[in-house]
Amino acid sequence: MESRRERAFSRTKHKKVDITSILRKSWYHLRLSVRHPSRVPTWDAIVLTAASPEQAQLYEWQLNRAKRMGRIASSTITLAVPDPDAKRIGSGAATLNAIFALGRHYQSLGLHLGEQVKLL
Repeated sequence: MESRRERAFSRTKHKKVDITSILRKSWYHLRLSVRHPSRVPTWDAIVLTAASPEQAQLYEWQLNRAKRMGRIASSTITLAVPDPDAKRIGSGAATLNAIFALGRHYQSLGLHLGEQVKLL
């Protein structure tokens, strides 16, 4: 009979395999979209959250490098958004902040976001 600890370890291992598989498939689709955009549409935007402005700067550098190397399509918007005022705000608030930053970026490009989307 399997113990609780063994069952928990088995579930954890299974989750890791699922996450690995999902990441592998996502990376494959991203590469395919860059190589064959007519077959697979590319991503509109990639937005990373960062705990500090320094970390965001490093992420921006890495995103730009990936674009130069052809790993991310040149048409994909890439942003690295630091937590406001360099204060740790948590993953949920950081995600909302990143969405807000993406909306501001689209507005700066002159793109209309629609009637349903209203930025503060």
